[in-house]
Amino acid sequence: MKKITILFAVLIVGINATGFSEQQSWLSQQDMWFSAGGAFGNYFIDGAELDNTYLGSPGLNLNLYSLFGQRNIGLFFNYGIQVPVISNTGKNYDLSVQLDFILLGIGFGYDINDNLKIFFGVGPNLTNFTLSYSESSNSKLTDSILGLGIGGDIGLKYNISRFLCLNIGTTLVWNFAVSREITTELLNDDGWRLIRTENSGWENTNFIIGIKPYISIGFYFDTRNKNVLK
Repeated sequence: MKKITILFAVLIVGINATGFSEQQSWLSQQDMWFSAGGAFGNYFIDGAELDNTYLGSPGLNLNLYSLFGQRNIGLFFNYGIQVPVISNTGKNYDLSVQLDFILLGIGFGYDINDNLKIFFGVGPNLTNFTLSYSESSNSKLTDSILGLGIGGDIGLKYNISRFLCLNIGTTLVWNFAVSREITTELLNDDGWRLIRTENSGWENTNFIIGIKPYISIGFYFDTRNKNVLK
């Protein structure tokens, strides 16, 4: 009985050691890159004050991918900072900054050849921007919007040198939960002063759809492929 117990214990240790070794080998095979470049976001908003509104937002796009093993499965992150400058509302909006996150999500890749890869991923999305414009010479309306939903990223990565890569892709977002705060300010002797909040909270009828093409240059680290460009 003792011999059987010892043999069983040795077998279990051997299996675990083999599994751990394979896991370590899988984790050591990694294709990771970080890139930054230009983007142009196209956002379609439906809501009380912005019914069927289009916003064009140029800006900066950042993305990070970390894919493991020959299966090219891992994690990714995409972040955009943009400036809405085009709209179909006819209103002259003040200059504002828009933030667009695809938070930590699941990424995938497929190697077309040694230096060309198609990648895509999906994860939770957050979009936030504030639009303000003057209704008259002494009043201003501000629409603050926060959207939560799901986002996707798809594109091509081309290794242009040993450590540099070129990325061309686009992000797609659908914010199905939208919180809005619409406020009006009045210009008096003391300057701008908040006088009322017309609308605040989560709204059931609003949504934001975004399509943001981008092109970027990045640094990559690939321990799987020994035949990349030198």
